[in-house]
Amino acid sequence: LVNVLTDITERERAEARLAWLAEFDAVSGLPNQSQFWRLLEARIATAAPDGRELAVVSMVLERLHEIVDLLGHDAGDRALRQAADLLRNACGDIAVAARIRAAEFAFVLDAGGGRATVERFAQMLHGLMSRPLNIDGQDFFLNPMLGVALFPQDGHSTDQLYRSAQNACSGSGIEVDDAIH
Repeated sequence: LVNVLTDITERERAEARLAWLAEFDAVSGLPNQSQFWRLLEARIATAAPDGRELAVVSMVLERLHEIVDLLGHDAGDRALRQAADLLRNACGDIAVAARIRAAEFAFVLDAGGGRATVERFAQMLHGLMSRPLNIDGQDFFLNPMLGVALFPQDGHSTDQLYRSAQNACSGSGIEVDDAIH
């Protein structure tokens, strides 16, 4: 009789880490693009029959690359983690924040309160991310650009809504109020 025991703890940890990485951004800890898409699809599916409005906000931190250029990639990762913590705390139960890529973030929130609710949220995000971020004793201004798209007015699918929000965000010199159609 031979008894063989194998400790699979490390393998289970690795599998759990891979499952987490499939859903979350490794640097920021925020949901990643794939999870954001699934969440947005689910929100659209539940909002459409009831005629509820949703808002998708796209935000690009235009000057985040300056931290990497001046202080290196580790400092850039610390800046991303700091920005993600600010966004996570600011969103609370109001919205879901996700890191889409590099310096691009996305948010989905219920727009049932109308345009004023979405404007307040966008202005809050803009104000929060316009404050200096202190990295290694230096203040950096990230220059956030925001764009907003509303469901169902600006699109009926995840791709349409996100593209509309990105297009609103990418216009040069956009003011927060102008980014909300």
